[in-house]
Amino acid sequence: MTIHKLLLAMAAAVAPLTALADIGWYAGVGAGGTRLEEDLDVTFSAADCDAGGSSCTTLASQRLDKFEGTDLGFRVFGGLRVGRFFGIEAGYVDLGEPEDEVSLNVPAYGVAPETDIQLVMTDEIDGWEVYGLAGFPLTDTWEVFGKLGVISWDSDFRFKNSFSENFPPTPGVIPTVEPQTSAVSDDGTDLAGGIGFNYQATEHMILRGEGTWYDIENVEQAWLLGFSVILSY
Repeated sequence: MTIHKLLLAMAAAVAPLTALADIGWYAGVGAGGTRLEEDLDVTFSAADCDAGGSSCTTLASQRLDKFEGTDLGFRVFGGLRVGRFFGIEAGYVDLGEPEDEVSLNVPAYGVAPETDIQLVMTDEIDGWEVYGLAGFPLTDTWEVFGKLGVISWDSDFRFKNSFSENFPPTPGVIPTVEPQTSAVSDDGTDLAGGIGFNYQATEHMILRGEGTWYDIENVEQAWLLGFSVILSY
C-alpha cells in the first residue's frame, strides 16, 4: 500500500467520528538528534601496483561490517485531531547526514613512508511519513501520545577515501586505494512509530517532545529524538 492510499484510508476511518467529537487542525516544525546504525560489507584496502596496473601487492586491508553515525534532523508536519484521543498526522522528515569514518594504517613500502588513510561514510535519509495517533490526557495542559504509521524513504549512502589526493597513480607510492568514491541509492516504504508528550503552552501553541523510530530496510537502527513547536487551529 502506498503512503497516499494509506493516508486516504486513515482519513476515511476518522471521518465518521467527526460527528461525535470536536476536530482541530494543527501544523508544526521540529528538530533534534538522529542516529543510524547499519550493517555493512565493505573492504577498504591500499595496494602498490605496477605501471600498467596488471600486478598489485596489497599493503593493508580492513573489512567494515558496521556503520554508526549521528547528526541533526528535522520534521515538518500537519495533522487532524478528533477530540483529545485520536488523530492522523503526516509530514516530511530529514534525518540529516550521519557520518562515520575508519582509518587504515599502511606500512612503509618502497619509497612510500608509513601513513594512515581514512574512509569517510555518510548516509542521507529523508522521506514522507503518515501516522495514526492516540493521545492520553494527563491534565488540561499535558498529554502523552503514541503514533504508528509508515515512512516512504530515500537513502543515499556514500563512502570515499578522504586522502586519495595523496596517492597519485605512480608505481611505488600506493596508487591504488579502494574504494576511492562510491554511492549506493535506495528507497522503500517501511513501518515507523513513536512516543512523546504535548504541552499546551497557549491557546494555539503546543510544545512537543518525542522520539520516532524508523524500521528502514537494511538499517539496524534509525531514530529521531527532538522537540517541535505546533500551532493549532
